[in-house]
Amino acid sequence: MIELGLIEDNYILRNNYEEFFNRDPLFKIVFSVNDLNALQSLSFTIQPQIILLDLLLPSGNSVAYISKIKQFFPSASVVILSSVIDEYISK
Repeated sequence: MIELGLIEDNYILRNNYEEFFNRDPLFKIVFSVNDLNALQSLSFTIQPQIILLDLLLPSGNSVAYISKIKQFFPSASVVILSSVIDEYISK
C-alpha cells in the first residue's frame, strides 16, 4: 500500500484527488490539508511515502517549504502539482 499526503488549497481539486485515490486499494490517504500551516497542527502515526503538494498555497510558494516538509517526513517523495502555465514550457 502506498501512503499519500495531500496539500491542496482548492477544495474541489483536493476532494477529487481524495475520491480518485480512495477508489484504488493500493493507496491510503494519510492526511489531506488545505495549507502548510494546517499540516503543522496534525500529529502523524503513519508517515506518507508520497506527498502531493500544490505549488501555490495561501501561505506562499510551496517550493520554499519543501525543506520544512522533509523535516516532518524525511523519507517521503514530494510531487509538485500545479496548473500554472509557464510561457517557456508551452513553446
